[in-house]
Amino acid sequence: FLIALFYFVVHNLQTSLGIVTAVTGGLLGFVTFKICRSRFSPHDSFFGAFLVLFIYQLNAFLPINKPYVYVLYRGSDILNTFLVFSILFLVIRLIQTKKIIYSIGAGFLSSLAYLTRPEGLLLWMIVVGMLIVLSAVRMVQIPFRLILVLILTFLCFSSPYTFYLKTVTGRWMLSGKVAAG
Repeated sequence: FLIALFYFVVHNLQTSLGIVTAVTGGLLGFVTFKICRSRFSPHDSFFGAFLVLFIYQLNAFLPINKPYVYVLYRGSDILNTFLVFSILFLVIRLIQTKKIIYSIGAGFLSSLAYLTRPEGLLLWMIVVGMLIVLSAVRMVQIPFRLILVLILTFLCFSSPYTFYLKTVTGRWMLSGKVAAG
């Protein structure tokens, strides 16, 4: 969706992908800094963000001349990594503050992670399972209604894709990567 949005402005698919990759790559460093900042000094947090930004597999936002297929793959990795780190940040904030906005944000970003890469569904299940187990054993005190909001937000934003796949393939599927044989 983001690539298409920028495509309407710049009329070049490669440039549109580069913009989305650059923005999410930069934001990945910011989210990493915020996560580290809750536990470490500003200097150490900056160093952690710097390391994440310059990991070889996540540096596609740097100006390089690669064939479109390679950049597309690396671009989705950066976007997905940004979403995963953002979900982690929102879940940490949800546990700390117990505010519904973090629950909604984590659910929404979990659905975007799933729509970006099907593995996002597994991440969402792990996050929800972890919150339920940690609440059940009283390691964290988080109201069940906030977990329910996270679940419902995820389902609200990701279920249209599942219904779309059912309409197109005639089968209930969680990913369009599976052949409809």
